[in-house]
Amino acid sequence: MSRRRRPFTPGLRDFISKVITPTVLVLGVLLLVYVNFSSVLKASQVTNNQFLGLVAFNQGNFGYRFQETSGIDRPALRYAGINMLSYAEWSSTASVDGDVQELWNNQHGYDTDQKKPQVYSTISADAWQLNETVSLVNDHTMTVTFQFVARPAPGAPAPTHYVFDIAHVVPSPYEWYDVKTGNTTFTTQVIQGNGVPTSTSKPTSLGTLTLSATGPALHTPAITLKNNTAVTDSTGSTTLAQAFYTEYQVTNPTAFQLITLGTETLTFQSGSSAGSPLPGSVPVPGPSPVVPGH
Repeated sequence: MSRRRRPFTPGLRDFISKVITPTVLVLGVLLLVYVNFSSVLKASQVTNNQFLGLVAFNQGNFGYRFQETSGIDRPALRYAGINMLSYAEWSSTASVDGDVQELWNNQHGYDTDQKKPQVYSTISADAWQLNETVSLVNDHTMTVTFQFVARPAPGAPAPTHYVFDIAHVVPSPYEWYDVKTGNTTFTTQVIQGNGVPTSTSKPTSLGTLTLSATGPALHTPAITLKNNTAVTDSTGSTTLAQAFYTEYQVTNPTAFQLITLGTETLTFQSGSSAGSPLPGSVPVPGPSPVVPGH
């Protein structure tokens, strides 16, 4: 009499149907949940940034941020999470035939091109519109271009003279040290803390910031320092500043014609490390530079 051998392990078909198939289904559901959750989270972050009105681009440690809901940081040049320079619209002005008003007290519009990457901003008043294009060029350069359109009211006399003063400030607790200006240039070292040296400490430089302005509407001189002071020691006099203006003027513009006022090119060159001391100086005690994402 023959005997049929029974396999010690379950049959392959039973194993697939009872073990592998449920496992694959469970893993598939988990993967679907994860992908969907990640998509929702990403979409929520984008929506949240749009809700806050904040756009930011960077290459490495260098970049800029642009705030739509505030009169400052429009834009702000940043390095390693620190604002080196901020365009302050609530301190900037437009003058139309001598009538002066703040840029911030007008209508604003925005658009973003993530591929370039650029931010477009429009400031519209009754008799004019100012367009601003902010571009990240590379890991140490950005540009800000201003264009202008005269828009006189129908039947009203057309204004003849427009002046735009664009304010640039250094956010606390930083300061501009060893400032040098030309007709169209501004160069400084960005320092942390107070720029006035003492017997035990001297300023600490984070790097060199330069702005160069070009364009047909630049006033001469185009750059004017504000809130500046001079510090004198045995080596000579050093200029400290916390703000400056660039000025653009247009006379008898053609109505409804786009006119380029000028372009400001900003570069920042850091030292060997953020916070490297100036020659012969002792680092100033203070908080550590901000780390991106913290």
